Formats: sequence, structure tokens, C-alpha cells
Amino acid sequence: MANHNQTLNEQLKKSTSEIDTLRTSLESVRMESLTDSLTGLANRRMFDETLRMRIEEAKAQRTELSLLLCDIDYFQALQRHLGPSHRRPDFPFPRQRPSSARAP
Repeated sequence: MANHNQTLNEQLKKSTSEIDTLRTSLESVRMESLTDSLTGLANRRMFDETLRMRIEEAKAQRTELSLLLCDIDYFQALQRHLGPSHRRPDFPFPRQRPSSARAP
């Protein structure tokens, strides 16, 4: 009986480890599906998912929600003007918004 319990415990540990590995892999694939592979910036899918979550939060908390969208005309000309050190695809946008822009 003790031997059987030990075998079950070992199988449980192995299964738990496999589940953890699968969860990590799943999260990695999920993040890849939400970001652009070249720039690492959020893609449309992440935009849609994040907007949906924020709308749900605002409804649940009965608060207002604002959305600001910007379209930069002549973006490539801006990059050319700023020079080669600024030719990253995500320039001039930060990968993460500054802490001062975060909600309280």
C-alpha cells in the first residue's frame, strides 16, 4: 500500500510539472499572438482584448471610460527627419506607457 501511494505521488508530481510546463508554453503562445513579432508592440488582437476588458471594468465599477486614438500623418517622413538612430518601427512610441499615465 505504501509503495502504491509513493507511485501515485510520483505520478502526481510528474503530472503537475507537465501541467506547469504546458501553462508556461500556452502563455508564451498567447503573448506571441497578441504582439507584433518584429517590434514586440501590441497588435490589433491585443487592442481589442484590452479594450473589451477595460469596458467591462468600467461597467462593473460604474465609471466612465475614455479612448484616445491618434493617426500620425507622414510617419515615415518623421522617422527620416530624425535620422537612422530613430528608425525602429516603434519609434517614437514607448513599449510601455510612463507611470504617470497609469490609472490610480
